Amino acid sequence: MQVLLIGTNHMQQADSLMYRQLRGVLQQLQPDHLLLEMRQEDIQHDPAMLAPFYGPEMILLAQQFRNIAHGFDWLGDAIVGKAIPPGHMDEQQALSADLGGDDLAPAGREFYSAFNAELEPFLRDDDLFIMNQPNAVAVAGRWINFYNWCTGRFAPLAAFYRKRVLRIDANIADFVQGKVHQPGSICVVIGLSHLPRVKAALQQRLPGVQTRLLGEVAPPSVVL
Repeated sequence: MQVLLIGTNHMQQADSLMYRQLRGVLQQLQPDHLLLEMRQEDIQHDPAMLAPFYGPEMILLAQQFRNIAHGFDWLGDAIVGKAIPPGHMDEQQALSADLGGDDLAPAGREFYSAFNAELEPFLRDDDLFIMNQPNAVAVAGRWINFYNWCTGRFAPLAAFYRKRVLRIDANIADFVQGKVHQPGSICVVIGLSHLPRVKAALQQRLPGVQTRLLGEVAPPSVVL
């Protein structure tokens, strides 16, 4: 079993260059399994209901590749196995919208500004292959450090996302481990900032599994 990790920018609109490239890559690679940054419970749910909680590319891929799609996300223990209730992520989304403001310590605001400035050149063209270059992935992977400055009213947000990161890593590793003796391939599509940790988690737990980033392989010729 081989694993390919593909990072996306959740801020993009559904009908974007990034999504067309992503769809083309998957159509050419024909993976046996497609892991998406959604909960498994939500893979087949109404897209309109899922829109407040997931990137548009994840919802579209779940529809287009429904026969091979699997979810690995975690949005809280209280809703495991259940539908996401309306307003479930309102607090996190409201706090996220205020990140980078005056409520943060000066060092946090400085990190936030510098991080976005350094990452922006890799995202501005909406190009899947540019944003998946190894140096772009390395920059995006530093986002988790920002939560070190999320104290006070932002502390619950930091705690939630730190726990979510660990659960995502474990869920992906669990799925791959269950398929490790089978032939074929797995593609994991996930927000760009997660890639370094997911790759490290897979290599640590399953060192015999070939795990590569999209930016580490030759870009295929994608028909848009």
